[in-house]
Amino acid sequence: GVPGVNHLAYEVDDVETLHQRMTAAGYEDSTPPNNHPWRKRVYFYDPDGNDWEFIQYLTDDPAKRHDYEIQDK
Repeated sequence: GVPGVNHLAYEVDDVETLHQRMTAAGYEDSTPPNNHPWRKRVYFYDPDGNDWEFIQYLTDDPAKRHDYEIQDK
């Protein structure tokens, strides 16, 4: 309920490789559970505590990309 930025997000081509690079660089992983058939996501905190999302879509279908009825586990 408080106005403000929750996180910043970027679309990437290969979330697995990005995850390895960010981890190796010492960034803190803040990824919540997310097991979705049409997207992969990872989150990291920067040194100032900002949360960054990196998302890889596994389909070109916008309805599937943004289907929030499917529960992430």
